[in-house]
Amino acid sequence: MPAPRDQLDALGTMIRTARKKHGFSQDALASVLGIAQSHLSALESGGRRLGVTATLIMKMHEVLGLDIAELTKASALRTGSRHDSSDAVTT
Repeated sequence: MPAPRDQLDALGTMIRTARKKHGFSQDALASVLGIAQSHLSALESGGRRLGVTATLIMKMHEVLGLDIAELTKASALRTGSRHDSSDAVTT
């Protein structure tokens, strides 16, 4: 199992790749997601301790088609939560 930092970096890469695939700039995607461009930049860089709400996870899933389970797992790592990702939002 990868270390938490590796998972955060992988999530950041996944978000960045999906953003570019869908033709969004960071500013445009941040606007659609309702977050600051600096927040999106930090997420893409594997930043720790960033707020990732259920609403943001759902929007990333809807707009970019990202896997909710992966987003939820990484959001738990970011916030330091110890809950099991199986208890998280699913489709």
